[in-house]
Amino acid sequence: MRAKPVISALALLLCLNACKQTDNTPQTGTDSSFSTLQQIERQLDDLVSSGLGVAGIQGPPPALDEPEHPDPLQLRRLAIYSNYRALQDVTGSGFGDWHGPLRSVPGTEILAWRQSPVLRYPHAVALQIPAAFDRDQPCLVVSAASGSRGVYGAAAVTGDWALLRDCAVVYTDKGVGTGFYDFASDEAIALDGTMQKLGATAASGTVSGFAPAHSKELAAQHRVAIKHAHSGDNPEAHWGAMVIDAARFAIDALQQRYPAMPRPLTIAAGISNGGSAVLRAAEQDHTQLFDAVVAAEPNIYPPQAAVAVRSGDNTISSDQVLPMYAYATQLGLYQSCAVLQDVSTDAPFGVLRAMQQGLLQQHCEALQMAALLPDEAAAAAASAKLDELNLSTAARQLGMVNISLGLWPAINAGYAQAYSQKSAADPVCELGFAVVDETGQARAAARSERAAWFGTSSGIAPTGGVEIVDRAGNKLAGAEQLVASGRCWQSLWQDADPVLRAAIAATRASADIDAIPVLIVHGRADALIAVNHSSRPYVAAALQHGSTVRYFEIEHAQHFDALLGVPGMRQHIVAIHPYFLAALDQAWAHLRDGNDLLPSQVVRDKPGMPMTTAGFAADPGPDAIEFDDGTLIVPE
Repeated sequence: MRAKPVISALALLLCLNACKQTDNTPQTGTDSSFSTLQQIERQLDDLVSSGLGVAGIQGPPPALDEPEHPDPLQLRRLAIYSNYRALQDVTGSGFGDWHGPLRSVPGTEILAWRQSPVLRYPHAVALQIPAAFDRDQPCLVVSAASGSRGVYGAAAVTGDWALLRDCAVVYTDKGVGTGFYDFASDEAIALDGTMQKLGATAASGTVSGFAPAHSKELAAQHRVAIKHAHSGDNPEAHWGAMVIDAARFAIDALQQRYPAMPRPLTIAAGISNGGSAVLRAAEQDHTQLFDAVVAAEPNIYPPQAAVAVRSGDNTISSDQVLPMYAYATQLGLYQSCAVLQDVSTDAPFGVLRAMQQGLLQQHCEALQMAALLPDEAAAAAASAKLDELNLSTAARQLGMVNISLGLWPAINAGYAQAYSQKSAADPVCELGFAVVDETGQARAAARSERAAWFGTSSGIAPTGGVEIVDRAGNKLAGAEQLVASGRCWQSLWQDADPVLRAAIAATRASADIDAIPVLIVHGRADALIAVNHSSRPYVAAALQHGSTVRYFEIEHAQHFDALLGVPGMRQHIVAIHPYFLAALDQAWAHLRDGNDLLPSQVVRDKPGMPMTTAGFAADPGPDAIEFDDGTLIVPE
């Protein structure tokens, strides 16, 4: 939201409850004193899938009747569709059968911008209250969107599980989300998902969760600002506080509707960045808001602790643990060359190694030209660089997946900008974001493209037609440019840039969670969030603190379930989402029925077999994960 002297008519229309004017300068206060800037309440026929159901999710994208000025509810439907398609294996793994039936659940939805006085911009929350909500035995699921996704990013993860149990559910976009601002049109995304023109000089109210200072120069260059990258808030450091605020917002709203309602049974749950957010919330919750936490593949930066992780002959101490940015920048530089040494042709996407041999070799040569690899045996030398990261063998076999997705430039460009806390006018490593034409040159985004961003984008470029571009407006491409950018991104970490280092340090977890059960699920083959730098050492530190933690490591699971729809992938990997749901079921049975939590274990489901259920063993035998004298012992 941009500072304005008055509230516009548009803002008054959108603001169905309390609105408040603020500027973009953080004030004194704490993360615990959030307030509502704007609120929309609506009655919906289907909270779960916006009427799409299983067939709609599995089918083509739902159309927008007026692409340049879409209806907010159609944007909502498109956002839910896009997130299901991005986060789940909707063509198999039991989706729509034994999990994810997606029956319609009518009820109330409340959207709000929630502002912390210590941040420039708010986070979005969406509270969904099913019509069949049980006010006598109330339950609430608090969920954070994964990645940099918008507020419905969590709907595809926990919404159906919660709503089909008649629980209320509240989501937060963690202060990132689909917060796009287009300089050329001076438009930003409003609370209801529509693009609204702010007016560079005209008075305007609170219509957007992110609207930086207008720049004629950036407008002429067709640049797009993205909230996660450009807010200057280092939002990741506040994800735990935002989850806590979402829980308080939901409980307050429920108690206003049902004054005699007892305290709801409350589970915090999320995956990836959302998993990190709910873990951080549990660490910071000193008022017993949560009864349990369930996290899958969490991008968590474990604390420095006197613990270690041992699997087979490999032991990793906590001082070897790295934040994602550190290993992502190393992978971004070297993996495109290392796959020539590491990845067999029968690995997932391995056939592309042969098909793209020339391009991969160009990356090796660019590294050699930059004096980052020796003149001989470049691929072997690049592979040795990855050896320094202590990645699992299974994760390294997925190297071609990361390269094919363009994963590392996307991660490193966005997070370097976010951690550096700089605006779009001060692009880190000389890189910004724009829609490009067929030649790869920045161009103006069409109104229909901008209007769909809320429904189609992931919150981190490339997405929704927005690409990473250099100062001249050229799309980031080619081995030499990728290596040059990679060196810049990595130098920020290796040269100990003080702002970036401090921002990352502020995201470090404590792993100290009192009194409530914590269930963590992670795929051993996760090639984005490395188990040896996230869940494994986090669980070890939490157990050292005396926390009640269960850890379930899925041998053949990786980070992106949607990839199981790619031909040949099911022969190599299994979906992780069903195990996340199984962990939620276990937490529910423990809290509601008093069932014992199952022991930590490695799960060895076989790829290629039809998935008819997902669960954990009461007696895992030799697959039990144990903690002994400060060391987490994970069977190979």
